[in-house]
Amino acid sequence: LKNSYNLKIAATSNEGRELTDYRIHTYNLKSFIDLFFISCYIGVQKPNPKFYEIALDVMQLSGSEVLYIDDRAYMVEAALKLGIKGIVHTSLLSTKNEALVLLKNTP
Repeated sequence: LKNSYNLKIAATSNEGRELTDYRIHTYNLKSFIDLFFISCYIGVQKPNPKFYEIALDVMQLSGSEVLYIDDRAYMVEAALKLGIKGIVHTSLLSTKNEALVLLKNTP
């Protein structure tokens, strides 16, 4: 999807610095993730609206230009309040199908 739709991928997390740094380097996350919005780096945690506002500001995007995917519904609900399209992840297939529908309906 990233290549087909020329997408930028950003990761969000409320994890601590040591675990985040470990995962980024161990799993070579920089090879397919363009931006990291991690609470230990930006000083605010999800679902605080400020977290999402910082991400939008840094990416220079409006909420309508972003698709947010999380496995916790309350995190997605917080993003939806800012106009960010969201998907609650339950399985790879359902998330991919929902993302394709949203991407095809995006101007």
